[in-house]
Amino acid sequence: RASTDAGCGMAMALGIKFLDKNGDEIRVCGETVKDIKEIDITNIHKGLKDSKFVVMCDVKNHLYGEDGAAYVYGPQKGANDSQVKILDEGLRHFNDLIFKKDDIDLNTYEGSGAAGGLGAGCIYFLNAKLESGIETILKLNNFKEEIKDADLIITGEGKFDSQSLEGKVISGIINESSKKKIVVICGINEQKENKDNIKIYSMADEIGKEESLNNPKKSLRKITQKLIKEIK
Repeated sequence: RASTDAGCGMAMALGIKFLDKNGDEIRVCGETVKDIKEIDITNIHKGLKDSKFVVMCDVKNHLYGEDGAAYVYGPQKGANDSQVKILDEGLRHFNDLIFKKDDIDLNTYEGSGAAGGLGAGCIYFLNAKLESGIETILKLNNFKEEIKDADLIITGEGKFDSQSLEGKVISGIINESSKKKIVVICGINEQKENKDNIKIYSMADEIGKEESLNNPKKSLRKITQKLIKEIK
């Protein structure tokens, strides 16, 4: 997911070749997406034509721009400002290339920016349908039936922020829980808005960031003990 290559790495593994302005094959990564001039599908995996793909996403980000893969998720994966700009330019170039070739604007699809633009790659190379990951999983596990007699739902998140409420696990659970009380145990809490039925326990706040990173099992046990005492 840190590749930010619009799914070109996946495509190469499936036999698709990417050519530069000289007609030479290039190994595509985030930095070289902008060098693609032609896409050769001559040797694409034969199994694809008989396959149907449903791709589960937990975000709705578009491919490029302020809410795109590079600007939103690049810094989380370690990209600095100049690298983010290069990655975003590559994603824009890829979108322009596909639009000129097949009149498809991948940036208009919600989820096209998921996983470094892999969402867009799945749409284009696999003809995939994108679905909400958490909604699909909850349906498969009959979540509403499982929680009908529950008084409390306990769930978790690495970093609880505004994105957590925009298609990720937490948002799906909130939407399907009929206002039951929910406890979220997270690593870091950056969500300032409180909801009446949600209680947030941050390991960084309660235990300390370094201690939580160095001794996650012990720290999780501590915060769970606190949670149970407060529930009692």
